[in-house]
Amino acid sequence: MDEGRLQLKIGEPRNSTNGGIFHPKLGIATDADGYSISFEGSINETYNAWYRNYERFKVHRSWDDVEGEYVEEDIETFERLWKEEHEDVEVTDIDEAIEQDILDWQPESDEELQEHVERLQNTKDPQASEAAVAQIVSDYGRLPGALHMAEDISSISPWPHQRVAADTAASIYPESLLFCDEVGLGKTIEAGLTISRLLTIGEVRDALLLVPATVQPQWQEELLEKFNINTHSYDYAGAQRILRDAYGREHALSEYDPADDWENSHIGEFVSERDGPTVVLASWHTARVRAIWSCSPRQSTEAATARAALSLRVKERSMPTGISHS
Repeated sequence: MDEGRLQLKIGEPRNSTNGGIFHPKLGIATDADGYSISFEGSINETYNAWYRNYERFKVHRSWDDVEGEYVEEDIETFERLWKEEHEDVEVTDIDEAIEQDILDWQPESDEELQEHVERLQNTKDPQASEAAVAQIVSDYGRLPGALHMAEDISSISPWPHQRVAADTAASIYPESLLFCDEVGLGKTIEAGLTISRLLTIGEVRDALLLVPATVQPQWQEELLEKFNINTHSYDYAGAQRILRDAYGREHALSEYDPADDWENSHIGEFVSERDGPTVVLASWHTARVRAIWSCSPRQSTEAATARAALSLRVKERSMPTGISHS
C-alpha cells in the first residue's frame, strides 16, 4: 500500500438487516502473456480448521477450454464489484485515516521484519491426534457442503454438464433420473459421481450396478481410479460364485438359494457382515427378463439366475433405484 501497488475497498451486502458480511474469497492472477488463473475458497491449515471446519478451494485456468469459462465469469464478477456496480454488494473505498492506520503496522526496518518472520515460523499449532483425524473422516458426510466433497476427493474435474447431471440426480434422489447423453460425453462419470455423493452423505449405504458384461471390468477400474469406490464384481462359473474386489481379492460366497431372504442369501450375508458401504457390480443381461422382474424374491425359481435374484434382492433392500444409465 505504501508503494501504491495494493488497493483496498470495503464490501457489504446491500439491504442487509441481520448483520450479514461480505465473505467470499476470490482472486485472479494474470501473467505477462495474458494467461489468467482464478481461485475461489480458502485453505485454513490450523488445528481448529482440520478438526471443526469444512474447507474448500478451487483453481481455474484460462488456457483450458472448459475452465476458461469460469475464469471469465470470475473476472466479470470481480470487475463489477471493483467498479461498485454489483447489485447485491455495496462497495466503497477506504478512507485515508483507515489506510494510514494500516500503514502504521508495517515494520520500520528489515530487522524488525525478520523478527516477525522468525516469530511466525516458530509458532506451531498443536498436531491433530489420530482420534481427531478419525472423527473428521467418520463425520465428513454430515459436514456442511458434504454433497460436493465427493467431487473434491475424486481424481477428476467433471465437465459442467456432468456436474449438473450428478447434482440433479443426487438432489432429487430417490426420484428417477435417466442419464442418456451421447456416446463419449461421460455417462459413467455422471453415474459414478452421483453414487459417490449419495454414499458420502449417507443417503445410500449399499448399491447395485447392472452393466453389460463386456464393460464390467472397465466400470470397476474407473470407479476405483476416479472416485475411490472399491466395487465388488459378481461372477460365477457353474456352482462357484464369488465377489472379486477392484484389487483382485476374491471373496467366496455361501451356497446360492433363490428362495432365501435377503439377509440369508449368499450376497446378503456378505453385505450384512460388512461395516462400510458395499457396491456390487453385476452383469445386466438377465435383468431384462420380464418374468424375473415381475416376481418377488421369495417367488424366484431355480430358473432365475444368480444375477437376476441379486438384482431383485438388492433393489428391495437399499439399491438407489432412481439412477438409471443408458
